[in-house]
Amino acid sequence: MTPFRVTFWLGAPICIAHPWLHLDGLVAHLQYEEALGRQYRCLPSKHVVALPDDTQQLFERTNGVCHASVSCFMPDVPMRIETYFKRFEPENFPKSAAARINTARGHFRNYMMRAVLVPCERVVFHANGDMERVAELLGRLTHLGNDGRIGHGKILRMDVQQEEEDCSLLAQGIAMRPIPVRALRRWSDAVPLAWRSPYWASTSVALCAPPGAEVELK
Repeated sequence: MTPFRVTFWLGAPICIAHPWLHLDGLVAHLQYEEALGRQYRCLPSKHVVALPDDTQQLFERTNGVCHASVSCFMPDVPMRIETYFKRFEPENFPKSAAARINTARGHFRNYMMRAVLVPCERVVFHANGDMERVAELLGRLTHLGNDGRIGHGKILRMDVQQEEEDCSLLAQGIAMRPIPVRALRRWSDAVPLAWRSPYWASTSVALCAPPGAEVELK
């Protein structure tokens, strides 16, 4: 296990639906994809399916918590809200088509979507684990965050560098990821958060010190 830092250089703003990304969540996603192939896309969405028994644990753990930080967006720029519209344009519709078009549902439905974008130039993660294997898995990523299909979070390159100090769990007494309070001696803030992969599962939620809180491990 080696302390290291992963830096993704981006060519487009990253779209997020949560305040941060989880490095161990990204790696777990790639492990599932590698182990199961196309069947990964057919897994049930309501309950957790365990990985094969021979899948290696790639991160150091303390009280069950992975030594893998959440994302650090750099430089620290304000998030912004983008609004996307889809409207039916009758002037571009064939004259020979139906006289009435349903714009409340179906293919021609009108809608408005809002997305949270972070216009940062790079995303940094800190970790302590199998640096070579994690780098191999992360090298398959082409985008970070949501809506990669329309270009958000496009990765230009990835740098992986060894670090002298492990900053994946704590950095100068500051939590670098959600840490359950059961693993702490003291904490400055606590909220219910998912603290382990898969982060979408309700079974992963516990009372945690959020990233940025002042904490002390037991």
